[in-house]
Formats: sequence, structure tokens, C-alpha cells
Amino acid sequence: MEKDMNLATAFAELNRIFAGKGMDDYNFELAKPFTDYIAGLWDINARQCMLLSCMLTSMGEEMTTGQIASHIGIDNLMSLTLQKDIDGLVGKGYVVVTKNPRGVNWEQTLMLSSSVIYAIRYNKQVETDVYKHLTAWDVMGDFADITRKCDYGEMDYPILVNNIHLTLKETRHLHFSRRLLDYKLTNDELMLLIIACVHLVMDEEETITPYDYDDIIPKGRCRMLQLMFKHKVGNLKGCGLMELCDESEGVFRITDDFKYDLLSEYENVMDSKNKTDQESTKETADEVDTANDEKTEDIVEKTLFYNPTEQVQIDRLANLLSEEKYSEIKMRIKKSGMRMAFTCLFYGAPGTGKTETVMQLARKTGRKVITVNLSTLKSMWVGESEKNIQKVFDDYKETVAKSELTPILLFNEADGIFGKRYKRVDSEAEQSANTIQNIILQNMEQLDGILIATTNLTENLDNAFERRFLYKIEFNRPSLEVRKKIWQSMMPELSVVDCNLLARKYSFSGGQMENIARKAFIDSLLYDNPVNVDMVAKLCDEENINKNGNGFQISNKYIKYR
Repeated sequence: MEKDMNLATAFAELNRIFAGKGMDDYNFELAKPFTDYIAGLWDINARQCMLLSCMLTSMGEEMTTGQIASHIGIDNLMSLTLQKDIDGLVGKGYVVVTKNPRGVNWEQTLMLSSSVIYAIRYNKQVETDVYKHLTAWDVMGDFADITRKCDYGEMDYPILVNNIHLTLKETRHLHFSRRLLDYKLTNDELMLLIIACVHLVMDEEETITPYDYDDIIPKGRCRMLQLMFKHKVGNLKGCGLMELCDESEGVFRITDDFKYDLLSEYENVMDSKNKTDQESTKETADEVDTANDEKTEDIVEKTLFYNPTEQVQIDRLANLLSEEKYSEIKMRIKKSGMRMAFTCLFYGAPGTGKTETVMQLARKTGRKVITVNLSTLKSMWVGESEKNIQKVFDDYKETVAKSELTPILLFNEADGIFGKRYKRVDSEAEQSANTIQNIILQNMEQLDGILIATTNLTENLDNAFERRFLYKIEFNRPSLEVRKKIWQSMMPELSVVDCNLLARKYSFSGGQMENIARKAFIDSLLYDNPVNVDMVAKLCDEENINKNGNGFQISNKYIKYR
């Protein structure tokens, strides 16, 4: 039997032996040929082999120790006897602890390392010295992933700190890691600097605000970091690594000198330096990139499915935006002396196709889409944000004058900028926010063109904005019949019966169904398995995430059927 055995079959047999059947001596005796085979390659004991076989059933997703206990068929108290074995796997780098609530040891959250999956796939020893192969981009990508996990409550802050320290120590071959280790930063200082580096390299954002760091670094310590800058103490300030740009708003940035030294391995940052060296260092509102153009020919055609009410409204809007109709209506409005602005609000739940509808309307009517970069509008300097938002409308006006077809000005996910105005103004930031909104309102009144805004949170929309939208279309989650059509369109490999079953069981948005279809396609390529309804149903169950805190929340709502 050992002649035909490999790691995958050995772990599969272990799972068959132990799943739901406990950890008695008889089971370990049955499992001995398989645990001996694995232990010979990986130098682990029989109980650790059993633990890994259990975790492999999650297909690389996280598992709590409570879930592991349930899978094996033991109670939580008994699972505590496995802690030494878990610690051994963690120490070898086979398993990663992503969450460890204090005082609830059996509810540790664990995840298999990618090196374990790789070793099983190619039936070889686990290569734990994976850090030596990491590039600077690999490290920054890992830091982006784990800081996001901490931000969403999926990883505890002390574990995040330990992971960051371990990665830096093991990647001393990189200039980035060596430079960070040169400075004796406190854990909180290091985390603030790492978060700033991630935003600069991955998102090309020069500054970070409390929105970026206060759900990662404990809030009391965030305040302490701000006070340290204010009183000019600490290594970040003393060594000239970072600066506090706006004390009242808690806005930080990496200093230019340190940025171009620390991040010399990142091409986009160095490109920014070269551009700065060649151009004037004085930034004006005219130099701020406030919008991206999406040309009609670059928009990929997609078939979208809507509920009946939405379909009627969107068909009417598409007809109005056709050049023949638009020109005729515009001429008549002008003669009547009414406002020329053609403004639309798309609102509703995430994943219901609001943004994609804008793109498909533009493609169908031959119009260019100018998407406003909301992240660049709110400058840290008082007065700059107002100039930036006015520049959006000034630039759009110029583009309209030069274009044969009036382009669409898109404010995507516009909740923050179209929100309720402050009634009591207590700070310059609040005054600036109200001024920005007044500028938008005034420009909407005077607009000669097409403006579309999308939002998930209509309750935050200011009444003054609501009145200025000519058309308002609510995007609801798809009905049963629409879900059937979406499944059939996205998963042609499945039968009509299977698509109907999925539509009835899972009340998903179109965006969620697209995620599942993409995962099914990727899994079929990775594992050379044909797409079938059981695979898709498993992916649907995984999509039903319910996360508290700062993450997102998706309802675990199923539609019952007879």
C-alpha cells in the first residue's frame, strides 16, 4: 500500500478514520500506516498528522479550534490536550495563528501555511524557509493582507505585530526590511509606519488618517502616537521618519527623504520622485488628478439582469441618453428656460449592479465616463479640497465643450461627499466639508451635462442633494426569477434545474453570484475538476459570511421552497 501512497491520499485516509470518530487508541492504530508515512517526510507526530488532515478539509480557509474539535468528534475541553501539538505545528511554520482571544484558548483561529499546501500538491517535504524567496513586493502584499485582516477583526493586534516582526527579521536580504530594523521603533510606531508604507506603495496614497489605522492600532495608543508627535518625542518624529500633517484630524505621512530611501525597491514610489525632481514641487489645484476617463471602447460588454421595475427605469434612461433623444430633449429644455442638468442617482444594496449599469449605459450610448477620484478630493490642506472639487466641474465643462457626445460625470460610492451637512460647525474640517457640498450643489444647478452618483447609504444623503437628482433608481437584490437568469448566464456549465435550485436556496446579489462563478472557474483550473452544482453550492455556503465589527455583513438568508 505504501508504494502507491502519497501525502494527499494519506491525509484523505486520516480524515476518513478520525472525522467524527474521536481520538481513541484504536483509531490511531488504524491510522498508523498513514501517520508513519507523513511523519517520515515532515517530522511530526500522529496527533499533528490528524490535526493537519482535519484542517485540510477547510480547503485553505481558517478554522477555529472549536471547529476542529467538532470535526474530530471531541468536546472543547478535550481539545485543550491538543494545544502542545498545535504549538509544535505553529513553531515549525506549518500552521499560522490568526486569532487568539484572551482566556478562550480553544477558540484560537488557525490557518494552514501555503508551504503545506504546496508540499502536499507535489508530495515533498515542507519548505519552511520560504522567506528567502520573497521580493519587496511580496512582503508589502503580505503586510497589506494581514493589516486588512486586523482591520476587519480577523486577526488580533499582538499576532499582527508578531507576524510583522518575523517577516522583517526573515527578509533581511531586502533593503526595506533592513532599514526598518535599523530603527528601534515601538510596536505601535512600527505599525503606523507599516500602514503608511502599505497605503503609499499599494494604493499610492501619500497620507493616512484615523480611518486607516485606528481599527488596527488600539485607539488609546493611536491618541498616544499623536501626542508623541505633538510633544516631539518618539523615534518616528525624532528620526524624521514621519510627520503629523493635521493634528486635529490625525493625518500622518512618511517624510520625503525617508520615503525615497526606505521604499527605493518600489518602482512606483521612485517614479514619483523622478517626476517630482523634474517638475515644480509646488502643488496647485490644477495639478491634482481628480478624475479618470473611461473610454467607450474600453468598456467590456456585459449582460445585466434587473427586476421588472428597475428594467423599465433603466430602459427609459438608456433611451433618454441615446444621442438623438438627448440632443432633442436638451434643446427643448433650453428653450423652456429650465435647468440643463441631467442628474441621476443610483442607490441600493452593494453588488446590485449600480456602477456596472453606468458603464453599460455609457457603452450602449457611445459616451465616455469620467469617474471622480473621491480619495484625491479631500486634501489635508484647508482650502485645497474646495479647489479640487471646483476643478472637477471646471474640467468637465471643458471636456463637454470639446466632445461630440456629452460624457457622463460619475461620482461612484458618493456617500462621504454627498452626506448630510453639519448644522453645528465646530472645526475647520466641518466648515470645509460644508463648503465642498455647497460647491457641488451650486455646480449641479449650473451643470450642462450628465451627472450620475451611486450610493449604498441613502439615509446619509442630504435633502438638498436628493432634490437635485432628476432621476432616482433604486437597485434591489434580484428576485427569484432574475437570480435564475443570472445563474444561467454566469454558469452555463450547469443545467437549468441546478441553476433554479441555486436561485431558490441562496438570496445573493448579482455581485456575489459573479464572485462565486469566478471562484468556481478558478477552482476548476487549479484542481482540474469540472464545475458541478455541488462545488458551486459549497462556494455559495462560503460566500454567506456574517462578520461583526468593521467588516462587511452579508445576510445568511435562505429562501425556503416546497
